Amino acid sequence: MTRTLALPALLSAALLAGCAGQLDDARYPTGSQTIVASSDYETLYAVDTDGGSVAAIDPASGDVQLLEVGAEPTRLARVGDRVLATLRAERAIAVMEETDSGLALVDKIDVGAEPFGIVATEDGARVYVAESLEGRVTELDGETLQALRSWETAGEPRWLALHPSGSSLYVASAFGAHLARVDLDDGVVVAVELPVVTGFHQETFDSIDLTPRITGDPAVSPNGRSLAIPMLFVDNVSPVAPPTVDEEGNSLVDDGFEDEFDEIGEPGGYGGGAARRFNPAVVVLPVDTSGVPSDDDVLAIGVDGFDEDFSTVSSYPSAIVFSPDGGTVTATLEGAGAVTTFTLKSPQRLGGAPGAGRSVAVPMEDGFFGAGANLEFRQGVTAMTGAGPRGMAWLSKDEAFVHSFLDDGIARYDGAAIRASLPTTGRDFVQQQTFSVDSPLQFADDALPEDISAGRRLFYAANNSSMAAVGAAVSCATCHNDARNDGLTWTFEGGHVRQTPSLAGEVSLTAPVTWTDSVSTVKGEVIITSQGRMGGSGLGSSDAELVAAFIDWTREPDVPLANSDDAAIERGAEIFAREEVGCADCHNGVVYTDNESYEMYGLEAVQTRSLVGIAASAPYLHDGSAPTIRGLLERVKDGSMGDTSSLTDAEMDDLEAFVSSL
Repeated sequence: MTRTLALPALLSAALLAGCAGQLDDARYPTGSQTIVASSDYETLYAVDTDGGSVAAIDPASGDVQLLEVGAEPTRLARVGDRVLATLRAERAIAVMEETDSGLALVDKIDVGAEPFGIVATEDGARVYVAESLEGRVTELDGETLQALRSWETAGEPRWLALHPSGSSLYVASAFGAHLARVDLDDGVVVAVELPVVTGFHQETFDSIDLTPRITGDPAVSPNGRSLAIPMLFVDNVSPVAPPTVDEEGNSLVDDGFEDEFDEIGEPGGYGGGAARRFNPAVVVLPVDTSGVPSDDDVLAIGVDGFDEDFSTVSSYPSAIVFSPDGGTVTATLEGAGAVTTFTLKSPQRLGGAPGAGRSVAVPMEDGFFGAGANLEFRQGVTAMTGAGPRGMAWLSKDEAFVHSFLDDGIARYDGAAIRASLPTTGRDFVQQQTFSVDSPLQFADDALPEDISAGRRLFYAANNSSMAAVGAAVSCATCHNDARNDGLTWTFEGGHVRQTPSLAGEVSLTAPVTWTDSVSTVKGEVIITSQGRMGGSGLGSSDAELVAAFIDWTREPDVPLANSDDAAIERGAEIFAREEVGCADCHNGVVYTDNESYEMYGLEAVQTRSLVGIAASAPYLHDGSAPTIRGLLERVKDGSMGDTSSLTDAEMDDLEAFVSSL
């Protein structure tokens, strides 16, 4: 195939794919990103979420322009010479233009609640935005930005990737590991099956299926033949033992093994050890020229790395990026302050192997990394970055920049040096190398109060031994990303299960906290979870206060019916307050809780949970047994928690609307 193209001076012919189903410019992002390059690839645009700005950065000179765009810019897409940013807390998209004097805000487009991921076709004809709390993805005309089509998808859609052919849109959700493919030719939504990964029970070491979660922005290779998804495979089946410390940090273990337990993250059960609960991975699915996944050569690759001291560097991956030549895959490890890079070529394999179809069930050959999962591991290269790496953009075939959201910074990634360090044949075994990227360029001042910022860094840190066992791949944010919840239930000693509660909003107003243990303060729960379950050692009282301050600072979700003037909500409020219905007996006050505990479904001393933001925190009840608000309201017709048995279907509709609006 022959093409005649006008190329910028920077553009190498090697960057052109130029065939059906491939990118024309292999640097163009296929997945939603927090950082993108300008149309001439000389400027970088990155979100400053806390400051409500988008930064235009000249990496050569270090010059920065900060453009205020609105509340919580979250993801970016470049459409020709325009840049679009989702404003998560403003139900809008900011529209910016590249001008001779810099980036300029020219418009805002209203969309649904909490827009998150955004991607555009390379030719700019179509734009796709994930309206996460609406459970919907919308297609926009690239020129007019008018809505054309929309699709409902499950599990709170956040992250997007677009096949270069323009025929397939991939939608990744925060809950339930839902991955959907929207066939953009016929408008049909199809669920994409993800591989089964097995692990080992924490106590019996029997084989168990691990629970999958998607953890960030996926990507499609420039040649359109691979879809890569950042994931976490979790053991939430093995019982979680009681904490080893109380809320003051005093040891509850009296058998003399406290130090050993702290070191390996046991017995609390969230930390390290031979059968690790949290197993970060990149799942790679082969796709055809229109983006339809096949069952051939499915990969589930562990993404642990090493630092210069050969300590394990591990965290859930927050974004995936292919190199322009498609030869390497890089995953940003948000809680570890690092990125890890590997190739998809078979000589890299160190242990494990892909199975047939969607099953990845072959045990590891040598227990490499001690992860306890049958993930495949490959020789990779770790590059240490700034704190909270969340995105990456390529400027040339050899140079990229990593965006670290906790630093509001970018750091140069030397693609040539890292590529040269990877093995090229099956006989190679390259000594692990760790690269430190150039000193990050901070493009914005920290917009948060000092204590909130410091507490957030600890909350996200999987590489801080005071917070969690090194190598355990766990931080507070692993289960509470954005200080919300992961939708999972966890098995505790005695066979009880507990749902991960959302931490959004001022949690201290709901004290005592946790489902049943009546921990008196958020600070106390930080100490119990970090020191007594996650394997951390040495978190001081002042640092625990910082983490608690961050948790109390976070905002409530912007649920779709918030501030709605729908008459059904007003009628539902009256029903909620009726004496015979009884909702308001326990759910009252500013955050709709009486801060008391009750026996419920055979469990003693269950704390009354706040209903604020409940529409964004499914499933419900302490055991997660109610998947929807309506299902919960139907269930309590038995009088077990209030009594809705007297309500008509229309009244149930109104009550559901009111609860969903809180």
